[in-house]
Amino acid sequence: MVRKHSRSAPLICTIDLNGFGVVMVTFAFVLLASMMVWPRDEGSWSVDLPKVHHAVAMPRAYRDDAIVLAIARDGKVYFGADAVRPEQFPALIRDRLTAGAERKIYLKVDRGAKYGVVALVLDEVRSAGVEDIAFLVENVRATQALGK
Repeated sequence: MVRKHSRSAPLICTIDLNGFGVVMVTFAFVLLASMMVWPRDEGSWSVDLPKVHHAVAMPRAYRDDAIVLAIARDGKVYFGADAVRPEQFPALIRDRLTAGAERKIYLKVDRGAKYGVVALVLDEVRSAGVEDIAFLVENVRATQALGK
């Protein structure tokens, strides 16, 4: 009986990187999505902005050197991510202005905030020498388009 010489299967010497590529693309997508919805320097406070029909876009309010003050519903006032007393605003604002910030204050006021707190904050901002104050609001048309 004559045996036929059987050929062995050729050796595979490559590494399949398809799985690695899928994992990396998924990671990049998740990272990108989380950066898009991550809150910008708002700490633990949240403000329910008033809704208006004819809002004016203020892209400078989202710059890193913009001076943004927030007044929460419970009356707490925030300068950036830090809770501060309104008496501290003049010094903080002057420091930011000497560092080169725009001479404009952007206010995020919760629609349930008390008028007395807002008036006090406005007085303290004016005492710092800033007269250009903008209230940030939410556009009704934009929220309707998003289905909110």
